[in-house]
Amino acid sequence: MATLLKRRQSIIAEWGITTAAETMLVDLAVVHYALALRVQGWIGDLAVRIEHEFFGDDAFTEVVKG
Repeated sequence: MATLLKRRQSIIAEWGITTAAETMLVDLAVVHYALALRVQGWIGDLAVRIEHEFFGDDAFTEVVKG
């Protein structure tokens, strides 16, 4: 959350945002960026679960025999 707030503040400063409408647009962009990251996390978690279902506990691990 702190990273998103910092990103928001840097966008406002960099673009010289001064009006409420512009600030709301920046807020919408930051919120949707956070939601996109969240959905990507869900997709990654789902991929891991699917791999586990198909390949079991030994999925994608290297077996070294001495």
